[in-house]
Amino acid sequence: MVKIQVSKPEKEVKAAAKLIESFLKMNGLSDKLTICLDYSLKCLGIYYYYDATEDTKRVNPNKIYVNPTACADFHKKKPSGYGYTNDFTCQGVLLHEFCHFVDRRRGLEYKFASETIINKNCDTAPERLAELFRLYITNPYFLFTIS
Repeated sequence: MVKIQVSKPEKEVKAAAKLIESFLKMNGLSDKLTICLDYSLKCLGIYYYYDATEDTKRVNPNKIYVNPTACADFHKKKPSGYGYTNDFTCQGVLLHEFCHFVDRRRGLEYKFASETIINKNCDTAPERLAELFRLYITNPYFLFTIS
């Protein structure tokens, strides 16, 4: 099998990885996390905990997938801004998926009670949690102002 390595990931990917490392360190989390750049994804990004196929479950606790070419950085037509309510930048998508990762590891969804809706992606409790958590990480004062 031939391995493909990205020697210079987009600066947004590196910036998100740095924020994620800081968050993990500050919160005493020793999880090893892999960011996978998947240019074939039909969506912006995904963190899935398992794939259920018949009687087997494939656990994927430490991988976040993102398609950089689908993010707003590459499509100037999408209204988006890093650290704001509609953040579909590569960095924002990575942080959103990271928030799903933290939610799964810590069971935050069951403790989460906010009804604050900041964009169209907040249609379910897990998505609302990920969006608000992402905004908390990227722009906490703005979140405080609108909450």
